[in-house]
Amino acid sequence: MNEKEIAELALENRKLFFEIIKWTILSLGVVISFWIIDVGKLQLEEKRASNENKKNLLNAYLEATETPDPDLWLRKLRLIKALSDKNVTDMKSWATQEEKYIKEVSALVVLYQETMKVASVLSNRDQFQADEWKKSRNRFYELYHGDLVFFGESKKVEDAMVKFKKSFEAITKSKQKNWDGLDQELLMLVITLSEETEKLKREHNIVYKQ
Repeated sequence: MNEKEIAELALENRKLFFEIIKWTILSLGVVISFWIIDVGKLQLEEKRASNENKKNLLNAYLEATETPDPDLWLRKLRLIKALSDKNVTDMKSWATQEEKYIKEVSALVVLYQETMKVASVLSNRDQFQADEWKKSRNRFYELYHGDLVFFGESKKVEDAMVKFKKSFEAITKSKQKNWDGLDQELLMLVITLSEETEKLKREHNIVYKQ
């Protein structure tokens, strides 16, 4: 083999070497590209799952707030905090602020409004001892001994509730029923609840849908 043939063979070997290097690099690039795509898809799916989880939790909370039961709202918020992703601090922070807000403001507003409705049913002599009246009676005692106390009713509301309860129980225990007296206590209770509701709104600069 002469020098020319040796040089040509060496050139062919170099070309082959560079071709192998080129295709190796291309193959690695393809593998890396697929790996990046797979990782991206996984991250996207995790993000979608996290967002869906947020959406479901928030929808559950919003549905709970449609009921006049602040204790249920708080339970939903605690569930949101418990089930939120460890790295999702914004959700937990929001839930904490919402929980504080409910305890200080919105719970009382809702409970005051519910108390007006319950007391109005109890003062309706035409519904005395009817199913709706009995349900309202049970709910009144729940409000009186439980919910209003737990969420911090004002002293004025407490006093008005005591007077209404006394007049209401006189109706249930006496044969001669003083409905006029109960009507008067209802009026005072409604006025007190309305005034305290407006006071909460002013203090927290909040507008509620009626």
